Amino acid sequence: MVATVRCEEIANEKYSAFVTNKDWCELEEAVKSHLVPDFGKKLSSMLEACISSYDDETTFFEDGVRTAKQKQLEEKLLQLVQAAYQLTLEHIRSETLEKFNKAFDSALSEGQGFSKAAINCKTSIMKLFDDHCKGAVVKQADWDPSKETEKLLLDLDAHISDVCNAKLSDLSIQYEVVLV
Repeated sequence: MVATVRCEEIANEKYSAFVTNKDWCELEEAVKSHLVPDFGKKLSSMLEACISSYDDETTFFEDGVRTAKQKQLEEKLLQLVQAAYQLTLEHIRSETLEKFNKAFDSALSEGQGFSKAAINCKTSIMKLFDDHCKGAVVKQADWDPSKETEKLLLDLDAHISDVCNAKLSDLSIQYEVVLV
């Protein structure tokens, strides 16, 4: 009974300390406006420090109680930081899409064939996206970035389709002028 009460108190203290932690507050605020380099590493380190601090203070309490309360603490912390993780993925998707648009337009202006440019740019940008997503991984969570991957693929396909339609329209106008 004492272990349950005390471990819960310690977990609540650690959660409150994390919520008001200067580094977390700065990271959370930064993520709202831009992509933060090494987001996953920074956040994982903060979470690890919080959980480790809990472990240090609860070492001598009953193992089952201590572990259960630690798990609850970790779940609360992950719920707290999940929005920042999601924003990070959105920033990664947005920046990746911008890079694709520039690379694709550049490849086309350099005379690369449309299909080849689309395939090459899409392949390289998806690798870049996957690499950036790996940098956003929070070690303590098993979050899957596949929804953002799907959104990016849809965005890429939409851009390719828009460019294709614009090019076909331009060609159609050019040949109409020639035929008239």
